[in-house]
Amino acid sequence: MPGPLPEELASGLVDAAAELGLAGRRLTASSDLDGCSTVIGLGTGPDLGRLFSRPGRFQRAVWAGEPLPQPNEIRAGRGIAARSRLFESGRRALRTVPEGRFRSAVARLGGVAAGQEPWRHLDAILRLAGRCDALIVTSRDQAAALAAAGVRAEVVPFGYSPRQHGPLRAGGERDVATLVLGGHSGPRSARRRQWIERWHEEGLDPELAEGLWGQRRTDLLSRTRVVLEVHRFPGTFVGIRLVAVLAAGAVLVSEPMAEPHPFVPGVHFVEAAPERMAAETRALLADEPRRRRIVEAGQTLLRDELTMTRSLAAVLALLDRSSQGSKEQTASIT
Repeated sequence: MPGPLPEELASGLVDAAAELGLAGRRLTASSDLDGCSTVIGLGTGPDLGRLFSRPGRFQRAVWAGEPLPQPNEIRAGRGIAARSRLFESGRRALRTVPEGRFRSAVARLGGVAAGQEPWRHLDAILRLAGRCDALIVTSRDQAAALAAAGVRAEVVPFGYSPRQHGPLRAGGERDVATLVLGGHSGPRSARRRQWIERWHEEGLDPELAEGLWGQRRTDLLSRTRVVLEVHRFPGTFVGIRLVAVLAAGAVLVSEPMAEPHPFVPGVHFVEAAPERMAAETRALLADEPRRRRIVEAGQTLLRDELTMTRSLAAVLALLDRSSQGSKEQTASIT
């Protein structure tokens, strides 16, 4: 899957592969398959289907972390492919319609279409399921969603990688009191934008950072005390964001996740409904010892258990179990 996040994850996995004694590399073209015994696809991009359809004696794993519909919605059987097409149609319309009298109407259509994004991810995973040796997701709620669709998936969260997140930081000057990371413009982020506007009315004025990756994101997080998180889709697992925030020594205040494992509310992050976030954040800003306890617990988890090396080892063990392949592997990540 193209984009900054998969590229960051791939870099972390290449380092993790080296720690496991494997020759890992970033796969950028199908010709790079020569000499590979294992290919790990990050996400659900269309290129994976074509790649996994290629003949060859290599193990194939999909490792996806995108939000999926709720299990009860899937069991209701509401046209997975049709919802996926609606999302794509809305996205294309927003890209092609210029500013003008019809733009607002198309934006409203885009908002409706954006709500179908989890169905697009589900449709893509179901198409990939029959082409891989191991289907892996990053949270238990995603596995439950796929089970409702009749597909079994294993759960392995993405872990902490110094390459991706920088060294663990705890102290230092923190001149940014509150921060909102991620998209807050466009129809896909309408829900998050509504709550940002309400926080402003309640006297909380978080700094907004959109499209920030790599060292720039790490530097900003290392200056931040509290990061606020409202999901685009309620209940979504935000493990990647939690890892980045904790590694930088900040605290995440997040609305409830359906299945936050291995993170524990109240221990590794603060859980609050959006209408309570402003009050919870003000209390947290006034309680530095509590913030330090949360960061310390979170970084202990990242250092001892939730490392990218351990996560990759778990993925490779699942592949070995499914295919009984050779223990000497050359891993490629795409």
